[in-house]
Amino acid sequence: MDGITERKPLEYWITRATDPFVAEEDRIKYVDALCERIIEEAESPQIAMRILGHKLLSPEQAEAMNTLKAIDMCVRRCGARVHNEIAKFRFLNQIVRLLSPKYNGEVTSAEVKAQAIEMLFVWQKSMRHLTKFKQVYDMLKEQKVILEDPEVSDLIRITPPCRLATFEDEEKANLLSQLLKSNNPEDLQAANRLIKSMVRSEEQKMERLHKRIDDVEKAKNNCRVLNEILAYCNTEPMSERESELAAELYTILVEMRPSLFRYAGEAAEYDDAALADILAVNDAVNKTVQQYKNLFPDHKLSAKTSPAKELVSVDYSRNRNGSSLSTSKAASSRGSHVSIVDLLCNDPEANAVDTTGVIDRDALRAASNANRGSSPSDDVALICISSSNEQDGREQHHTENDSSSSALDDLSLLLDQSVFSSDAAKKESTAKDGHSNSKDDIHSSVHPLDHNSSKMMRPNRGARLSLSSISFSLEQVQIAARPPLLIFDENFIRGMLYFSQNSPPGTRCITTTVITMSSTNTIPVTNIKLSVSAKTPNVQSRLFDAESDVLPAFSPTSAQSTISQILLILPFSDCIEMVEFDFVLLFSASSPKMISGSFSLHM
Repeated sequence: MDGITERKPLEYWITRATDPFVAEEDRIKYVDALCERIIEEAESPQIAMRILGHKLLSPEQAEAMNTLKAIDMCVRRCGARVHNEIAKFRFLNQIVRLLSPKYNGEVTSAEVKAQAIEMLFVWQKSMRHLTKFKQVYDMLKEQKVILEDPEVSDLIRITPPCRLATFEDEEKANLLSQLLKSNNPEDLQAANRLIKSMVRSEEQKMERLHKRIDDVEKAKNNCRVLNEILAYCNTEPMSERESELAAELYTILVEMRPSLFRYAGEAAEYDDAALADILAVNDAVNKTVQQYKNLFPDHKLSAKTSPAKELVSVDYSRNRNGSSLSTSKAASSRGSHVSIVDLLCNDPEANAVDTTGVIDRDALRAASNANRGSSPSDDVALICISSSNEQDGREQHHTENDSSSSALDDLSLLLDQSVFSSDAAKKESTAKDGHSNSKDDIHSSVHPLDHNSSKMMRPNRGARLSLSSISFSLEQVQIAARPPLLIFDENFIRGMLYFSQNSPPGTRCITTTVITMSSTNTIPVTNIKLSVSAKTPNVQSRLFDAESDVLPAFSPTSAQSTISQILLILPFSDCIEMVEFDFVLLFSASSPKMISGSFSLHM
């Protein structure tokens, strides 16, 4: 089954696992294979749950029942990534459509309904940290779609992630909302300090995330390059330069192993979907380190940090203002009964902030966005199954509750227009010079706001963007009228980097380039493999695979052949002007050869 699993696409296993004409014993095997595929591949949970969600509404009730059983097994065996997918309204809406008489409920069999209700009941009991399950279940009970709770003893045993940080964020958000409603100047001063504290906490969180992404990516690239060097030295003796490079890469990987272990522990504690990737990189690093030890048993780690280590190391011990990162335990240890002003007095840096009562614009934007980010941005709204009169009454009932947070939301939307702009600092200083202590002054700038236009102007800096999920072909690239960069010209092989004037759709923050290799060798060049990795901190890169690994023999009387590969570059900061890259080129021309070096790129 393992061999078959590797050859068949994910859609095949979904189709076979839900086929009503497949024997039950075979169907169980197909479900097992489907679970294995979902666990192994990073994007499989999203794809699988989307397809299975559509199959839930199949008019063939046997297929719908098989789909429910397949989903149940995936939820029980495939971990948090599947849990997060089914906890989105995009998937839960399909359950609602299956059960509600307004949609497919009239044609859904009682057996399928019972199975779906039982699964939804188990999910909302077993995964209390995913609140949308209970929200949907309670809505179905209110609308009399679910008349009574099923009797279930087989609950899914799931350890929810640590929620301390989320609880703190919710408390601070509520506290900030109360402060903004107050007419007391002291409350506005306290709100200013709270905003600064929340922004600083969010910056620390994002810096840790960027450091983890950066370290894992560098470990993966260094591991791949060292593997290629070790494979090369099995056929040809290494030069002194190559031996030094391999030793430096080995030292880096050994020193990165404790960090990878720590990242894996943190990801497991918070049930992070990145755990599988971190463990895979950690296993690859351990395997490569052991392979190097077997080939060079006399090598000893140097106490001196190598130049390569200095190039890839990132100092995240300080924040943007240069102050040391610290965690205050006083605020988290206090109860909710602490007074508004006293809660904020333990932060020395917050007390040093201008206490004129003016709310810092960029700080408020970041704090508000951070607290609204608890719901996945790629989800949809929960569908309505109630009548129009009931819905109107429900909207009228929630009007007062929604209005309480409208001021905070309007402020955040207004400030989003200047996010990441070069004028942000000027606007902040201008706001502080205004010395407006009145709450009415704040609201006067909010009323003429156009919500739709401000939402359109929100930035999409690559904090959550992953280059591995982006697809872009050479046919889509539009080469810019900018001089190319010579990367290498050695052993009759030349590498040039060309700049593109366009990027993948929806990714303006990504720089797209094309690396083209050509040969002037009169004998064919085969087994060509190029590896490129960014060694500048806070920069992620991805080199697309080449369509060919062979350059034919050069002839001055015929057109020259080339190999082109797309290189995507994603800087996590607007301040990065120069990016440095390491590259290794392996090829064979009568004998295996290697070219290695580095180049710099102006952004």
